[in-house]
Amino acid sequence: MIEKHYDKKGVAELLSCSTRTINRMIKKGEESQGRDGLAPVTRRESGIVLIPESTVEKYLTRMKPCLESA
Repeated sequence: MIEKHYDKKGVAELLSCSTRTINRMIKKGEESQGRDGLAPVTRRESGIVLIPESTVEKYLTRMKPCLESA
């Protein structure tokens, strides 16, 4: 089955934040090899970044305890 992918704007809308925040989350994810932030992502030659739905779900699962305590 083919996994759904989002662009940065799509993830920003899903998480109610800016694309700049998504850029920071991707950078943090790449620096931590996926332990924090959003990683892995796919970078196209055209410069488009695609974020798999599973990456977004992993991020939301990690953030759930933080969101519940707020």
